[in-house]
Amino acid sequence: MSADKSSGIPKNQEEIVQGFRVLREQQQHILSELKATEGNLREIFGVLNALKKFDQNGTAFYRLSDILVENNVDEHYHDKVELFNLLSAEMKKLNELLIRKSEELANYQKTNNIRVLTEQEVADLEQKNMIQNN
Repeated sequence: MSADKSSGIPKNQEEIVQGFRVLREQQQHILSELKATEGNLREIFGVLNALKKFDQNGTAFYRLSDILVENNVDEHYHDKVELFNLLSAEMKKLNELLIRKSEELANYQKTNNIRVLTEQEVADLEQKNMIQNN
């Protein structure tokens, strides 16, 4: 369905493709947040394993931005456990959000009959168009 160019109304197909792109970008953003959270969890897990090896009554020094902080190892360990639990809950929410967004994207794709082309299919179409134009 095409629209008149002078009316300024975009083509229906263009709106569908734009909607698909927006959903795909949202999905990629969620995935990016999920990967960052997963990296933070791995780092905290490593810190927790290291803190287990130290005397729990000892002193722990850690850097918070540009500030060196002194804390009891046991307190620092419990702070990291709390942070680990918060990030785990955040990761669970992000996973659920990613699943919902993926389902929304799949439904949009199915409803609007969108097929994502492989690189080979794109190359074949470009070659076919070049042959037709000559």
